[in-house]
Amino acid sequence: MGADRMMIVPYMLFDGVPSMKDSELMELYECMVWEGTAETVFYDGGVKSKYDFLSFIKGPGVHFHKVLDDDGELAGVFWLTDIEHKSAVGHFCFFSSVWGDSQEYFREIMKRLLLAEDADGEYMFHVLIGVTPEWLTSALKMIRKAGMIECGRIPYRVYKAADDNYHAAVISYFTREELYSEGRVE
Repeated sequence: MGADRMMIVPYMLFDGVPSMKDSELMELYECMVWEGTAETVFYDGGVKSKYDFLSFIKGPGVHFHKVLDDDGELAGVFWLTDIEHKSAVGHFCFFSSVWGDSQEYFREIMKRLLLAEDADGEYMFHVLIGVTPEWLTSALKMIRKAGMIECGRIPYRVYKAADDNYHAAVISYFTREELYSEGRVE
């Protein structure tokens, strides 16, 4: 199982036809619920059902992707938001089948996004940003191992519905320079 051989499948419309059916998108949410990650990923309480998830994914400013391993099995999902000026905020959820390798999948996704070019041959992104709640220690451990650069902590940045309170978040980023400086680009 190699993250370098994974496939990233974007949700998009081709001549008005979606790349994933609504039922398939809702099944992805049900996988998150079954694996116990839905409440962690949607900690603000904004997505509570597969129907909420479907509306969210199809909403403005959400660029959703599913990730398949080298055998074509579901490895995770991610989406980008707040895309502007060649930057984006990333949101990730990996499934238990790749938890031992999730850092490698995360790193490969970051690499592919940062090396992606538009129709004019220009890089689509210069920087990818993370906003990670401090209580998500396993996520923080993974992004640190993957090489994201932490640039600070913002108190009261994220809302956690489970305790109806605001909490601090760690802000981090990743650029092509990190890819090249760590020898991740061949």
